Amino acid sequence: MTNNIKKLLSSNILSQFFSMFSIIIMTTNFNSKDISTYGYFFSLLSMLSICLSFRLENLIFQVKAGQYSKIFANSVILISLLLTSVVFSLSFIFDIDYVIKVSIIGGVAFAIFNILNNYLTRNGDITILASAKILRSAFELLLVTLCVLSHKSITFLMFSLVLSYFLSSLYIYIRAKVYVRFRKKYIKQTLLQYLKLKKYAKWDFPSSILSAFIVYMPQVIFNNSGNYLISSIYFMSSRYIGSPLLLIAQAIGLALKQEYQREKDLKIKNNASVLYIRKMIYNRKFAIAIVLSFISIPIIYLIHPDYSFKEFFICFIILLPLYWARFIFNCFAGLVYVKGLFKENFIYQLLSTIILIGILYSFKLNFYTLLIYSLLSLLMYITFSFYVIRKNDD
Repeated sequence: MTNNIKKLLSSNILSQFFSMFSIIIMTTNFNSKDISTYGYFFSLLSMLSICLSFRLENLIFQVKAGQYSKIFANSVILISLLLTSVVFSLSFIFDIDYVIKVSIIGGVAFAIFNILNNYLTRNGDITILASAKILRSAFELLLVTLCVLSHKSITFLMFSLVLSYFLSSLYIYIRAKVYVRFRKKYIKQTLLQYLKLKKYAKWDFPSSILSAFIVYMPQVIFNNSGNYLISSIYFMSSRYIGSPLLLIAQAIGLALKQEYQREKDLKIKNNASVLYIRKMIYNRKFAIAIVLSFISIPIIYLIHPDYSFKEFFICFIILLPLYWARFIFNCFAGLVYVKGLFKENFIYQLLSTIILIGILYSFKLNFYTLLIYSLLSLLMYITFSFYVIRKNDD
């Protein structure tokens, strides 16, 4: 598992390096309102990706590896594409804003990328997964650079992100040979799998929607209220501060998910993978995340003239506890899917959404509201993380 973590961590660091350059290029050429709009688009894209796939890709860990998981992954992609065609058609009938229309296309691109990521994780194809992450960020950087050099609008940057997800998904599809020809026996087999997994899906889909609301709704609410300054700082701090922490958590979480699934398949009961991650979080490797997050402190202030140091520093201090809590949660989140804690996850996400989104709508939108939101998020994330770990020990 150590080698898997190293591969994923290395690829995530390199992909994050490309992504940070993409954002730096973007922020030096666009104002706060444009960045807020881009953050709004990214938030919608992330939430729509869940709706368009029904988050069925998470259930792939309940399916046998190999051909079974390949057929299941293809069926989820097909469902996502069919649903997207319907939703996109309706967006023209009801004359929906162009940002939402682009977000729908981006949502299915992100959904397919996540489906293929989970397929690779389920089958232990860590090398392809690592290279795909690097390629996606490299595609994004190249397209963003071309857009800025040709003086295109923020809309073209949105399309650049969407295209980077489609291209990287195509790379995975070809490299990992995910394609499968649907036959009658495969269709029957897939339907039986869905019937078997529906008890998990009924909990996981709403849980995923609620989880996305917690993460992305502040961006949407601040943007729609016209508070573009806080909205843009929230988005950029999440990319500069949250992302360095997230890249480590994802590497640890994916490796843990893949290794714990292997232990489960082999009926190994000593939970060595979980013990290893718990030990690692409390030792020197955990300090890497601290260094990365603090290196990010001055970047936004230095590259963007719209922000005063006071505004940025306040936002950083307010959001840091939230990013740390998400870091710990994302390290162990994979256990929810491997151990089948779907109902418990739904209850947690529902309570969190009611409390946290309620706060954003109950108070005047400012830095103090964001502080309350961040501290309560910290409490909720940490509580559920310890619950998941405790359930694993039982």
